[in-house]
Amino acid sequence: MDLARTAVRALSSNVLSLTRTGTGGTSVLVADGFEPIDTEALARLGAQWCAAFDRSATTTARQVVPGDGLPDEGLEGTALRVGLIAPVHQDGLLVGVVAALRDRGDFSADERSLADAFARHFAVALAPRAPAASRYLDGLLEALDEVNRRAASVTRIDELSAMLDPVLASVFGNVRSGLALWDERQDVLRMVSSTFPVDMWQTSLTDLRSSTVRVFLTGTSWVTDRALTDPGVLKDQPVRFEIERLVQIQLNAAGRRIGVLSIAMEDHPSPELLEMIERLAPHLATVVEFARTAARLRQRGDLTASVSAIAVAVANTSKESGLRDLVSGVEDLKRTVGASALVIERDGTHDIVAADPDVADYVARVLADLGEPLSDSFEHSVDISDTSDGCLFVVPIRLSGEHIGTLLALRRSNRFDAEERAALERVASLFALQASSERHWHQRIQLAKVDERERLADDLHDDVVQLLYGIQLNLDLAVESTGEAETHDRLLRSRELAASADKILRQMIVDRSDPVTPELRAGVGEIVERMRRDHGLEIDDTFAGEPRDVPDEVSHLMLRVLRECLTNVAKHASSRHVLLSVAVRPEKIELVISDDGAGVGDQRGVEGYGLASMRRSLARHGGQLTVASTGRGTTVTATVALR
Repeated sequence: MDLARTAVRALSSNVLSLTRTGTGGTSVLVADGFEPIDTEALARLGAQWCAAFDRSATTTARQVVPGDGLPDEGLEGTALRVGLIAPVHQDGLLVGVVAALRDRGDFSADERSLADAFARHFAVALAPRAPAASRYLDGLLEALDEVNRRAASVTRIDELSAMLDPVLASVFGNVRSGLALWDERQDVLRMVSSTFPVDMWQTSLTDLRSSTVRVFLTGTSWVTDRALTDPGVLKDQPVRFEIERLVQIQLNAAGRRIGVLSIAMEDHPSPELLEMIERLAPHLATVVEFARTAARLRQRGDLTASVSAIAVAVANTSKESGLRDLVSGVEDLKRTVGASALVIERDGTHDIVAADPDVADYVARVLADLGEPLSDSFEHSVDISDTSDGCLFVVPIRLSGEHIGTLLALRRSNRFDAEERAALERVASLFALQASSERHWHQRIQLAKVDERERLADDLHDDVVQLLYGIQLNLDLAVESTGEAETHDRLLRSRELAASADKILRQMIVDRSDPVTPELRAGVGEIVERMRRDHGLEIDDTFAGEPRDVPDEVSHLMLRVLRECLTNVAKHASSRHVLLSVAVRPEKIELVISDDGAGVGDQRGVEGYGLASMRRSLARHGGQLTVASTGRGTTVTATVALR
């Protein structure tokens, strides 16, 4: 009954029935929420399904719907409309069918594989027991129940050992044994369950010196009482575990090879014992294949759930909990794929790091050594330390063809399979989407700022500029009408000040109404050229670094600071020679303006409004302004952090 309930849950079904051929009848094993069931109608259907499978010689599960072997009669009121029917075979003969029924939705390919695995389980349960095999079969069936209980908790194929170790112990007792399963995605035989003293053992199918590989490829059992000296065995389980007497048998399930069973014997195996092992091997293979199928199905679901959680977190990164959920999602994906480290790096910054302490330094070195931006994903084996190997999978994060970051996953021993690589690549795409959203949000903020500057410029033009123009007209009339020399000079000076204020205000309007912030290097060049032309300044300028990654608001701020400083030099410094340096580094941008003029004080109480305004603007962006004056010149340094 535990097996039946496990099958119903795993196949998302409502009813599970077992029909035996001949006069065996039909048993409704589970009817979750759909009792009472018309068992007579279900028995008739079961007989029809048995006959259909017997005629077609089909060996795998098939789906049936109304009009295709699953009529509605006998199931009225249950809403059962879709069935998955799996044949149960023993020694190549059909002995019954298992039917999983539910109300809606097609069964997936994974669910069909799982149904076949359950059918093979039922074949073990229905098998007649020879007296000599009774003890072993009893242990195997007890182990089967243990597998069913553990299947729901296994999240990775690599965790099969905890599920399968009780199987070996219950069947073979204290005799040392091990199961090496074929990983078709890696093309290796890997020990997944063992009572041998081993943490991890695997061998490539190309290593023909291995007795395990030879048994797997040829299907021929290997029995020896001198394993350590057997010619041709240069490295393998006998050498690794110091085994002299060894039995190795190929395991097959559903007509395909799945691995090799190895048993270290204390005494030379008798023919009767070898025959018993040969008979038990198919049943053991069925248990193993079910455990592996269940683990793989659950891992796929966990992979999908982990990627979906990261997608939701990416969509909510603007919220307070978004970043926290994103970090949690990455850590969960790291656990799901069994990685030692999973790092998301963007623009040279380790945005998210989920790494075991013992590999943190190694990951940092790998990221530092990547060099040129990647164009494609790559995977290769690496030496994590003197005693540990691993596999590294690196994915570029790209946005509109531009390389903006890197995803790095590190796992010990085995390589990432295709599904895991696809999941990691989807996560890289999600982080590219997040970067795109951040850029879009930044552009929206910039447009809002541009709108506000344009509104302010319009107000200045329509109100203040017109007032200044009226003041200038009145001052012109006053200059022409007065005859007193001193008054005439004062009025003329006032007229010049009003004209200067008008010119400055108009330039401010132009600066603030320009909707596009120029690229930093080009903006610096325009300001320098204008100051040379309008004020006769001799400016020696240098520009170092790549301004591509400087945010627009920082570029706009630094150009404002540069314009203000050069204007101050032209007005107050009594100097015509200026040294200008702009340096863009990964961590900050630095602007230095030096003149050889009269100099200014650096006390907050005496600095002008322009310096105070620049200092406040820089502080709002996490930057700072320093002024150094010796009486023979002034140096102004403005810095803003970029990280």
